[in-house]
Amino acid sequence: MTSVRTRLTSAEFRQFCELPQNAHKRFELHEGEIVEMPSPSPLHQWIVAELLYLLKAFLRIQPLGYVFGDNLDYEPADGVIVQPDLSFVSYERAPSLPERFTIMPDLAVKVRSPSNPERDLLRKVMLYFAYGAREVWVIYPEERMVRLYTPAAQGVKLRQFAEGETLSGSAVLPEFTVAVAQLFPQAQLTHD
Repeated sequence: MTSVRTRLTSAEFRQFCELPQNAHKRFELHEGEIVEMPSPSPLHQWIVAELLYLLKAFLRIQPLGYVFGDNLDYEPADGVIVQPDLSFVSYERAPSLPERFTIMPDLAVKVRSPSNPERDLLRKVMLYFAYGAREVWVIYPEERMVRLYTPAAQGVKLRQFAEGETLSGSAVLPEFTVAVAQLFPQAQLTHD
């Protein structure tokens, strides 16, 4: 007997998310497959908030588009619903805010958690590009570095920025620069 794997539509996925047992869980839909997302840590949320603050300040000076924190759905096709940790959509692609985004963001940012295997991160980067994202940043809190991915003819082009370097050269936000060290707390205190 052959087993057939069921792929959910976006409507079926929303019904699944509304089930009582899923009330406090986070999910995405990757080409019809449900992916459970871990709850963010305080460090994860600190990084997202810091980058959101920096990008909002930049976009006040360079009004290029909208920047959003996490928990915002992007549904570029039926069966695909993702929630980047942070995202940017240009005014060119969204002159006004829609009821729901039916495109991928120009820029998707993912903060890696210890439970994210590298292969899953790369799979997600490729999913973003397959549906129209122009750039993906993956922030690595433990390594204190950022990887900037752009689509290429054969997969992806990768640039890596370490803690002592400046993140720059974004195709989506060409004038934006930030010291990588600024994306991480200066002191990470532990309590006994």
